[in-house]
Amino acid sequence: MNDSPAMVTGLKVLKALVWIVYALATAAIIILAFAFFLLIFDADTSAGFGKFIADAGSFFATPFKGMIDPTELSNGGAISWSALIAIAAYAVLAAIVGAALNAISRRIYVDTRSSTVGQRTVTRTHQEQGGDAVITQTTTPVVQPSPVEQEAAARRAEAERKAAAEQQAE
Repeated sequence: MNDSPAMVTGLKVLKALVWIVYALATAAIIILAFAFFLLIFDADTSAGFGKFIADAGSFFATPFKGMIDPTELSNGGAISWSALIAIAAYAVLAAIVGAALNAISRRIYVDTRSSTVGQRTVTRTHQEQGGDAVITQTTTPVVQPSPVEQEAAARRAEAERKAAAEQQAE
């Protein structure tokens, strides 16, 4: 396979998905951490920022609520175990999804880098010490470079031609 526009687009989409997963997980973790500390310090969540963080934290922690009851603290605050479990779960989920998408992306990239266009057989004959002739055949794939590799080779060749022309001019 060569680097087709569809493959390149697919790689870009997968890379974008990885970043979106990481961004969403990071946002959820940050909001949950803020909500966790607001609860610990018994902060007022009735105004602006506090209300937003409490509401968003509650949204992200909803799947984990009721697993472990919050621990009440002497200052009136509480340790929200569901928020801590949610932070860990979102971090693990992001790592797993990100690793899977990266693995798929790497697989597609490797598959699109170059393609085998045939085989080349090299036959060698040499004499061993006893005078017997030995014939060795080696078959290797002939690989066609990807368009990116072809472009890089063309740039190198052009630079070498310019350097050679400059040396002849001197």
